[in-house]
Amino acid sequence: MLTPRPYQQNGHNEIFSKIDSGQKRICTTAPTGAGKGYSITMDIQEAVKRGWRVSLYTHRSVLIPQLSEVLKKQNIAHGIRASGHEPDLNQNVQISMWQTEAARCMKKNPRWNLHDADLVLIDEAHGYTASTTQKIIDHHIGRGAAVVGYTATPVDLWHLFDDLVVITNNSELRATGAHLPCWEFAPDEPDSKGIRRASNGEFVEKDVEQRMLIPTIFGRVLSNYRKNNPFQMPGILFGPSVEGSKYFCDEFLGAGISAAHIDAKQIYLGRDEKSGAPIVEASNNHNRQSLFDRVRAGEIKMLCNRFVLTEGLDLPELHFCSLACMFGSVKTYLQAAGRLQRAHPSMDHTCMNDHGGNVWRHGSINEDRDWQVGLSSKEIREERVSRMEQGETELAGITCPKCHYVRLSGPTCHQCGHTHVRSSRTVVQLDGTLKRMDGCPIKKKRQQSDAVKAWQGMYWPSYNSKNAHSMTWNQLWSRFKQKNSHLHPHISKDMHGRKRLAVVDPSTSQIVNLPLHPPVGDTYTWSLKVRDVPTQQLLK
Repeated sequence: MLTPRPYQQNGHNEIFSKIDSGQKRICTTAPTGAGKGYSITMDIQEAVKRGWRVSLYTHRSVLIPQLSEVLKKQNIAHGIRASGHEPDLNQNVQISMWQTEAARCMKKNPRWNLHDADLVLIDEAHGYTASTTQKIIDHHIGRGAAVVGYTATPVDLWHLFDDLVVITNNSELRATGAHLPCWEFAPDEPDSKGIRRASNGEFVEKDVEQRMLIPTIFGRVLSNYRKNNPFQMPGILFGPSVEGSKYFCDEFLGAGISAAHIDAKQIYLGRDEKSGAPIVEASNNHNRQSLFDRVRAGEIKMLCNRFVLTEGLDLPELHFCSLACMFGSVKTYLQAAGRLQRAHPSMDHTCMNDHGGNVWRHGSINEDRDWQVGLSSKEIREERVSRMEQGETELAGITCPKCHYVRLSGPTCHQCGHTHVRSSRTVVQLDGTLKRMDGCPIKKKRQQSDAVKAWQGMYWPSYNSKNAHSMTWNQLWSRFKQKNSHLHPHISKDMHGRKRLAVVDPSTSQIVNLPLHPPVGDTYTWSLKVRDVPTQQLLK
């Protein structure tokens, strides 16, 4: 018999209230460690009580045994529709592997039909990016089902869902004892200039690898690991790539610290002392569980990976995390760092070393998130940057120059007691040298008046025009006056007696000299094309 926490019960009630009111596409969110398995089981039990058929989808084979075990503990009979499992299609509740269903049901000649479900539950909904996702969901809804997705990061999902249930947040989970606070340290970060982004918002892997695998980086990862995890409690490392993760694994082993690497295909345990041959195992369910048991027992101190452990990892024994990579997307960052949030009786906090500038880029994993319907990763990123450009520097946190602890506010470091005025970051250059950077990583943007913005909006298209009939300065000024008469455009003189193009700022009634206009004294330039006068010759 389940004994749900209040937030789980409230979330469950809200989901079914929406379903009963006719909602068909519902996304639910709660941070990692909120007890999603219990929430899913509660929803299935309610559906079974109503006589409904249920499809529970997962996109990772490693999660099937976990989900099946949860249902068995609650005496919920179910079948498994996945490659490698004997199907029992007569059960009303089915655990379905997404890729298996796409391959067997959505082809031209299907091997079987989708389970005729009344309720469709999608575990880790953020991970469903295949083109068949929409087709499968639409098929279920077309047959009358309601679809509920579960995720800790409800972004980039609004082509699949149109409603949101926020079950709980980090503050409530800490208050109820489900979460531990994480002590975040930012010892250093790579120079991020020139790093490209892929279409999904993540940084290009090769660019990140180039910045994170410079010769000095492991020394800093190791020294800060020893400093902030002196008792070598179980830890996890996220590397810049699969090969980068293996590199860090080898370096930890070389420093006498037991480590292992895991990816989708294999588990890497180092090299044989005599032959130097790599020691590897298949990354199957049995070997993974064996590996995780060794981490729990303290036999393996550091578990290295790229992104394969960003979800489906239930290891509350983890005390430490090293982010030896840069996350371009808040979604991947929260999924990865969220591995540290689950409570464990042996700890009163966890610890994270961020070597990628992720905390200031995406915010603390301790903070509550204001999730909204329609949000995309890009919009969240741009909104955060915009707020810092407008002067909300507290969003980036304050990094102590002495111990590198990151706090939200105040002049004194809560960790070491050091008092300082400005946040300080250590940036690792491509040649391995260190550069100290003070203040907010995103500099405050100089605010322009609406009048200047209007002028810029007409000047730059003219300057960059390749049209043979592009505008002259006289034509540009005439058109600007015609379209912006409310700004009272006129020719004025500055304090040196030089002619300037000017407007009146409507908010202050002050005269504003426009930053761009023909050079003073060269009256003939009014007949020149705008594009033929170099910008460096213009008065600012």
